Amino acid sequence: MRIGNAVNSYFKVQHISKNYLKRTKSADNQLTIFKNRGFINRKRNIRLHRQSSVANTDTSSSDRGPLSRYLDNLKCHVNVWGSSLVELEVKLDGLKYLRSRSRFLRKFGSIELVSNGRRFAPNEVQLFSLRPQLTGSDLLINAPKGSGKTFLYLLPHLVYNYLFNNYDSFIKNSGLNLDNHKVAVLLPTIDMVLDDSRTANGCFKRYRKVASLLYKNLALNDLDHVVDSDLIYSTPKSFLKLLVRDSSVRSSVRFVVVDESERMIVGEFAYLLARIKSLLPVDSQFIFLSNFSHNHPLHQFASRFLKLNFKIISFTNRAEKRTKLIRHIYGPIRSIDKHVQIYNSINSNDPTGLDNDGVNASLIENTNKEHITQVDGPPEGDMVKRLESRIRLNRDAILNTKNRVALNDFKIEYVLYEPSRFLDALTNELDVNRKTLVYFPTVRMCQFCYIYIKHYLRRFSRANGLVDGDTFMFYDFHTGLSLEKRRYVLDSFKLAARGILFCTNLAIGINFHNVSKVIQVSFVFNVYELLNKFAHPVRNINGHSDRGHSVESVLLLNNLDGHILYEYYKNDVSVSYKSSFTASSAHDASLDLRRSNFDVYLLNSCELMYRSLLGFYSENAQRLKLDRWMIPSFLNEFLLSFGVTQPFSVSKHFALRTQLIDSPGLEVSRCSNRKSELISALKAYPGFISKSRQANITV
Repeated sequence: MRIGNAVNSYFKVQHISKNYLKRTKSADNQLTIFKNRGFINRKRNIRLHRQSSVANTDTSSSDRGPLSRYLDNLKCHVNVWGSSLVELEVKLDGLKYLRSRSRFLRKFGSIELVSNGRRFAPNEVQLFSLRPQLTGSDLLINAPKGSGKTFLYLLPHLVYNYLFNNYDSFIKNSGLNLDNHKVAVLLPTIDMVLDDSRTANGCFKRYRKVASLLYKNLALNDLDHVVDSDLIYSTPKSFLKLLVRDSSVRSSVRFVVVDESERMIVGEFAYLLARIKSLLPVDSQFIFLSNFSHNHPLHQFASRFLKLNFKIISFTNRAEKRTKLIRHIYGPIRSIDKHVQIYNSINSNDPTGLDNDGVNASLIENTNKEHITQVDGPPEGDMVKRLESRIRLNRDAILNTKNRVALNDFKIEYVLYEPSRFLDALTNELDVNRKTLVYFPTVRMCQFCYIYIKHYLRRFSRANGLVDGDTFMFYDFHTGLSLEKRRYVLDSFKLAARGILFCTNLAIGINFHNVSKVIQVSFVFNVYELLNKFAHPVRNINGHSDRGHSVESVLLLNNLDGHILYEYYKNDVSVSYKSSFTASSAHDASLDLRRSNFDVYLLNSCELMYRSLLGFYSENAQRLKLDRWMIPSFLNEFLLSFGVTQPFSVSKHFALRTQLIDSPGLEVSRCSNRKSELISALKAYPGFISKSRQANITV
């Protein structure tokens, strides 16, 4: 990596010249003292000794590498797999971090990391990942959520731009051109693209240009600001179209950061990443960022996607003890007589444990005989298969980290409810005095619950200003809103002290500050998606954003979602029982609504929710181990919790497509409302129109 070499040479030259002058000056002072005292005979020895010490200092400084004067070495467990793959399990040490931060700020005090308008110093994860990024190798960095990964990949370029703009000697010696070192940051959603690009603009406002690439820029051919920028934030699909259209961008991109990589290896994203890599130069550096160090599919994808010598860096705050600090996983061993024990332990079904007991002599003898017979004349196909199996076992030993890091650190509780008591279970978990996130499985369900609870439910109709005179508000965030409205909702909810945000999976990956409760309605099959929703910042890693309170995590499950508990148990996710809501004849007066009390907007939204849940459960029926004919009856009882006694009708085409044509409780009619009519009527509802349009303000 040319930037790493340039920074290394700059620090080496500066370190040598500065220390040489210091050593020479001290030597001259000592010689003057000795001369005045009459020690003239020792003058040559002292001068020779000082020159040798300076030479030793020069040699040691050249071996220390870039930024070694300002950052302490990492305290970590090292696993070397083969000859290229290295895994570092970093143990964060507060004392080393304080020393490194003080040295770093003395040298780079003008470098600003800005978040929400406030400037702060780099934390442990950001500071200790600086030197590995400057080495130029591909990286897979695992760090907890809220540990500052948004600034992690910006810090090396901030250091380089600081030197480039403040030191003429660095410009002369480096010979680098900033235009040929663009940074591309790939994110799964447009909302994350806009959010992270605004953060980068606050850091690079004096050095470089930051641009967010959206699909509308490609459609309108508005790419001048993107081509001229130094940092490009985009989704994989839009960035691939930019590379295909503009060859100058292909040749100038040297750094690619894949954030939220757990979501970027699923479905179409993996194919798009492979296409992007094939179009970029071979020496481009890829950095994958992940929230969990035990993601086996991500490690498998990275081992095939990244370069051969990529490194895995896992930041953790655990204090577990290992028997060995450094351990080598050997490939095919020729002299098996000397390494029988380690060979059998590593290439066994359980490669994580090393047997310290004595090896059976008969086993050694049989192994030696087998090895001798194989060397004499084994079939060529058997040798290839045996070699492939050994390599596969060694690779799986590093990539499969499920047994090392348990997932039961997340305290998740679940609430069981009968379908007719869903609204009781949901409103019982909502609290006007807390900042709460509520995830829904479909967009239509999120829309309906937002309208119903905010405008029709008596329990929250007068919630505004009830506690300490603060303003309590409901928010919604989903793909049914425009991009401008979603940005307004995000900014408002981040600054709010308390409130309830109804959202979908679109909100995953966005850092909401000081959230005290997270509720997930229905099931989530992807375990890492579930943990991404319930994960919260770790205090000793990102102390400036965590106030020490624990985030309450709740799952709302019904009798159709019961199989998901077995899925979580199988994946080692700790879920405990909290409460249940069974069917009862008596309902709360505030929930006893009838269809005649509903207006046309609420009925349209409820019918859209009904159809979306029919498709959602029928699509996942095989995974949930349930029969499709049970779904319509379940949803009819589900609508009873909102006061809807008469079920909605669907078309015959919809029933055939969802395989629910003969299900009991499903009403099929030719006169059913069309989806386009329901959506058009729903958009006329005042709650879906922005405040500027309601007030007749021209923007």
